[in-house]
Amino acid sequence: MIKRKGFIFALLLAFTMMTVAACGSNDSSSSDHENEKSDEYITLQALIGAGLAQPMDELIEMYEEQTGVKVEVNYNNNAGLVGQLEMSKQGDIFIPGSQRVIDSMKEAGHIEDEVFGPLAFHTPIILVAKDNPKNIQGIGDLAQPGLTIAIPNREGTPLGQSAYEMFEELGITEQVETNEIITAQTGSEAVMAIMSGEVDAAISELAAFQKNREKLDAAQIDPDLNVLHAFMGTVISYSEQKEAATEFLQFLEKEAPAVFQYHGYNIKGEIH
Repeated sequence: MIKRKGFIFALLLAFTMMTVAACGSNDSSSSDHENEKSDEYITLQALIGAGLAQPMDELIEMYEEQTGVKVEVNYNNNAGLVGQLEMSKQGDIFIPGSQRVIDSMKEAGHIEDEVFGPLAFHTPIILVAKDNPKNIQGIGDLAQPGLTIAIPNREGTPLGQSAYEMFEELGITEQVETNEIITAQTGSEAVMAIMSGEVDAAISELAAFQKNREKLDAAQIDPDLNVLHAFMGTVISYSEQKEAATEFLQFLEKEAPAVFQYHGYNIKGEIH
């Protein structure tokens, strides 16, 4: 009888140990599944310059397909991006249209020290109607009277900043401003103004001419005078997903130049 009780006790003990082991295995499997699920459902918030939308949409789609990480974007001009970040103190990734904004926001403590890029460069160009009816050959010709000119916002866009820096370098700001100036909030708005015939000339981006060269002509700007702006990316200081944000920026540093070049952007910081 004692032996029988010992046998039953041994069976119960073995069953209990198997049950505990099975539960532990299920807990581990469940934990692994949760970790996998959390990686799969990461969503990054990115603040990106409006002039970069087309290539960045393509790059984001590539990254989402490769990793399962979702990237939600707010496109805006530089002033809009800065205002949003200063007010909300939220987001993960910051890619404005100029390295100058990176420098000022880093100094203010809104972004991390590590910077990725340059991914490409904003290269100002003067767009004119086909066959150049006003015979605009360079930036100095925008001082001739009687013109209507579309210029991106001076305070909010790198293209507008570049334009006025060139005017000031040539000493023609006052003459240019005696003309009718249409202020565009983005380089794309300036392109629409010249395409519609609303203006005689527009300061815009080299890539815009590459896309519309069958419909528009362009007056080149002296390389010694032109002011380029680099596209750089960084992690927002307030991000709670800094590792994931860094991985996305590392992906951009590798893949973005080829995509930007395909879309007509200057990727070498040189003007040809």
